[in-house]
Amino acid sequence: MELAGVPDAVQRRRTLTRGQNVVGDGIYLGLRALLRAHPEALAGVSSVIATPMITDVAPLKALKQVLLVEDNPDEERLALRALKSVGLPLDVVVLRDGHEALQHIARLEAEADAQIPSLVLLDLKLPKVGGIEVLRRLREGDRFRHVPVVVCSSSDEESDVASSMALGANEYLRKSVDYAEFSDSIRRVADVWLRP
Repeated sequence: MELAGVPDAVQRRRTLTRGQNVVGDGIYLGLRALLRAHPEALAGVSSVIATPMITDVAPLKALKQVLLVEDNPDEERLALRALKSVGLPLDVVVLRDGHEALQHIARLEAEADAQIPSLVLLDLKLPKVGGIEVLRRLREGDRFRHVPVVVCSSSDEESDVASSMALGANEYLRKSVDYAEFSDSIRRVADVWLRP
């Protein structure tokens, strides 16, 4: 549906997913502000339950962008909830496999005015293309060379830790099965790498 007065970029990124968040191209936007400005967007929708990542829509370039490369929907939700609890206005791009991540990276490198992320949270065990290859590609490009990359993996293998660090990961975070511990770890990472 085309909305008069809504920038094309917002329209392309506006999709409702399972009634939880506004998602589009993996980007979470402020649903409340968008719907206040354009209530006609819900015409014909019987009910929506939303937990927006950002409570007010700000220009996307003004937000710190986080790439979350995670194929497990449960761990994705936990990470998003933990990032939300940090209290920073974030533009979170969720990429669900290594191939999708490589395509997104290539797109950002090709667009001269594309916003480069402030942080990458990268799972190692990804479908299609593994996290090690995604990390290698991130570090090869000039635009991503200095972007902090935190590898988040359930792997305890020393070879995974060594490979990640050798390729330029800034940190290796072992995922915990305990929600509180995992959330604390993500919040700590966000505090270290995203706070001014």
